[in-house]
Amino acid sequence: EPFVGATLLVASAATADLRRTRDLAAFLACAVVAAPMLGGAIAATTFVFVDGNSGWGRFASGWWSGAGLGVLVVGSAILSLRAAPGLPARRWVECAVVAVLAVGATVAVFQLGWFEFVYVPVALLVVLAFRVGTTGVAITSALCAFAAAGATAEAQDFWEAIDVSPANRILYLQLALAVIIAALLALAAEIAERERIAVDLARAESERAAAVERAELFDAERAARERAELLERNAGHLAAAATEGEVAASTVDALAAAGIPIAGVEALREDDGRRFVSVLAVSGLPAEVTAAFADYPVETETPGAAAIRTATPVEIASGEEYDSRFPETAAYRKEQG
Repeated sequence: EPFVGATLLVASAATADLRRTRDLAAFLACAVVAAPMLGGAIAATTFVFVDGNSGWGRFASGWWSGAGLGVLVVGSAILSLRAAPGLPARRWVECAVVAVLAVGATVAVFQLGWFEFVYVPVALLVVLAFRVGTTGVAITSALCAFAAAGATAEAQDFWEAIDVSPANRILYLQLALAVIIAALLALAAEIAERERIAVDLARAESERAAAVERAELFDAERAARERAELLERNAGHLAAAATEGEVAASTVDALAAAGIPIAGVEALREDDGRRFVSVLAVSGLPAEVTAAFADYPVETETPGAAAIRTATPVEIASGEEYDSRFPETAAYRKEQG
């Protein structure tokens, strides 16, 4: 029976970490149900056909419930110690106090007949499921099961109160303990799963934030490097320029090389007291547009003229904003998109 249970469990969940719902389900199905059921069938067959007795079903069910409860109680406690959580000492002290209270409440219910407090051990085990996890639930459940079994051996008042026949007393107790312990272990495993998911999500979010920060730093470094290279190239071109036109052309060429689709250099000139804006160099505009604005009065509503008049940069966020601020040249803007 132990060999079959261990073989099935290892085949289903090699690590058998009862904090995982999948491993706990494998433990219950293989070690608590399947293997004791096989042992009960073999024992009942021997009891009936070899020893000449009767009651195959009752003997098999009694064997299965006793062996299954033993595996559930002892096996879960042992397996839970393999992956005991790294809790602070204060939490383990809390676990010990709650365990003592749960065992004491179990003795009070079964031996002293305080049946109105039958829910107290279960409530305390639920507290352990949240505060300590599977290890606390498994060990305390084992202690409570031993206390219940020992107390009910001579607790006639308890059995009379629940009106169970002597032939079924042990079976009922074993099944009740098995259901309660399995449910509490499942609760502890579900809590552990949710905590693990929360930790994984927090770790993933931290890694994502770090990756975004690295990407932003890389983009900023690349942009700074490209600007420095652009300034270096333009400085070399400007050093070779001898006239105002050559300086403008060098600047426009550098802007175009940097990926700016439309670039131009304009300058203010005066003629008989009137001020005009002259286009010294431009790229990205059709020839007819360049010719139309090669030389125009500074009062014309264009971004370049506005920048010269106000001596401040002109920033435009959208085509609609351009059209509203500079309606005189909106048609040219719309042609260029």
